Amino acid sequence: MTFEQMKKLTDRFNQIKGGAQALKNKRFEALLEDIVLLFPKSDWFAGKMYAAICQEMVV
Repeated sequence: MTFEQMKKLTDRFNQIKGGAQALKNKRFEALLEDIVLLFPKSDWFAGKMYAAICQEMVV
């Protein structure tokens, strides 16, 4: 993962986190799908971002 990709994912995550509660889980699910499709399982940052999203969805 490049720095630019990492920044875009982080910005998108923060935008969703601060957005409307009604759409949060649906947007987080879309972000999870993008991570799974775009990055290998061995990518450390993608794995950490995936875990953070899952944690936010539970809360």
